[in-house]
Amino acid sequence: NLTITIHGANDAPVLAVQADPSSIAEALRELDGSVAVAAVNGPATVVVAGPHPDLDAAESVLASHGLRTKRLNLDYAFHSPLVADCGPRLSRMLAGLEPAEPTTRMVSTVDPDIDVPCLDATYWARNVTDPVRLWPAINRLLAEDHRALVEVGAHPVLARPLTAGVAQAERPGPVIHTLRRDERGVTALHRALA
Repeated sequence: NLTITIHGANDAPVLAVQADPSSIAEALRELDGSVAVAAVNGPATVVVAGPHPDLDAAESVLASHGLRTKRLNLDYAFHSPLVADCGPRLSRMLAGLEPAEPTTRMVSTVDPDIDVPCLDATYWARNVTDPVRLWPAINRLLAEDHRALVEVGAHPVLARPLTAGVAQAERPGPVIHTLRRDERGVTALHRALA
């Protein structure tokens, strides 16, 4: 069993922004650095996180740049500086971890450019604190001619940005979600298979 208590991160909202990461970074330069990119989920779908007052300011700055934003109702601002103190604690807790090389190929959203990530304690600490680089990982797979994307999760939150990304990359292929909130799992899986 591994339990980490996160102090303060649940006081931090997150914001979805419909823009490319470089446009968001440019807009956020107007602030003091307390709001950071937490996830790059698509070529024009980014999540930023920061303390309430700073995120309010970021929302205004992003709007002044003509960027659309939406508040997300999440419990914690994972993958941001707000949980930075969790990384070293998690790394210490997992210090004895002796990972084996994966037997199935994995493209990491922590380091999408690395062929075989070392899944040690440091990796898992970074998995909690570093931004999620989903789109760079997906873009790599698309460039390698992988075509079908399957979102495995309790509700399809990535289907829209992934579908847009596949279209932008001009790599036709299906984006399939497996489950939906308020729908029986078996029914949802059968629908996905169909």
